[in-house]
Amino acid sequence: YFWKTKGRNETLEEYIICRNSEWYSDKNIIDFMSKIGRYLRVTTMMGKTIRDRLDTTGLCFSEFSYQMFQSYDWLYLYQKYGAEFQIGGIDQTVNIHNGHDLIRRLTDKQTFGLFMPILTDENGKKFGKSEEKAIYLNDDKISPFGFYQFFHQLTDRQVYDFLKMFSFRSDAEIEQIYQKSLRTQKPWYLQEIVAEEMTLLVHGEAGLSSAKRTTDALFKRDVEVLARLNESEINDVFEGAPMSTLIFNPDEMTAIELAIKAQCFTNEFLSPQQILTQTDILANSITLVSVGKRKHHIVKWY
Repeated sequence: YFWKTKGRNETLEEYIICRNSEWYSDKNIIDFMSKIGRYLRVTTMMGKTIRDRLDTTGLCFSEFSYQMFQSYDWLYLYQKYGAEFQIGGIDQTVNIHNGHDLIRRLTDKQTFGLFMPILTDENGKKFGKSEEKAIYLNDDKISPFGFYQFFHQLTDRQVYDFLKMFSFRSDAEIEQIYQKSLRTQKPWYLQEIVAEEMTLLVHGEAGLSSAKRTTDALFKRDVEVLARLNESEINDVFEGAPMSTLIFNPDEMTAIELAIKAQCFTNEFLSPQQILTQTDILANSITLVSVGKRKHHIVKWY
């Protein structure tokens, strides 16, 4: 998307995704240690992160030796695809340094490592796949809506740093946007910009459209928008909300009877008898029953 909108006419090259089982499946540990392990230096492998672990929680051999495999991964990719650069978080310094050193020793060629700041929350805790707040690129792991909301819910203190790290805008434009955010009365101004740009980058125009549609349905309570949501998007918006499937009999069920059948309440009680009609069912065969502002029940009719 960004490539096209910048007016570039040439075709963007396809990226290659590799599994390292491709080059490890026919190797045994003895050959690997004798041919590769001999070129790795323990002094190089004993980086600050490793030393810190040894001084605190300790470190098992499998974690320590992981560096050898990551180093060889880069060597293989360099020899097969000419991968001269490796990009990683600053916590990967030792691993990338070892790979750089291994390639130099075996090929006498120069390679380069590029390090980026680690994404952390306000408390300095890393966003990683082993953490509860992990953010994934795969929409099987997190929907475009969930991805969009991750960035939309950043604090004011976080969002400016995220904009500088992830946006393709120039430094001058970012500063201009930031200054405007200080003057504007619009809430979540910076968050919305970052959320839109990141969702567009990862999930494309269709993903961004879906994310904004579900966001409007959740926060603006727009009935027309809600009626256009598919079942997957409804589950995203009202994550964790119970769903009931009922048979609709026109003009025979009251709102209270519906709420009881959908198990919105634990006990029956008397209330004005509003009769449900076809107008209470959205175009996608869904009725949303809300008890207060935060408790929702989804009824799917058939």
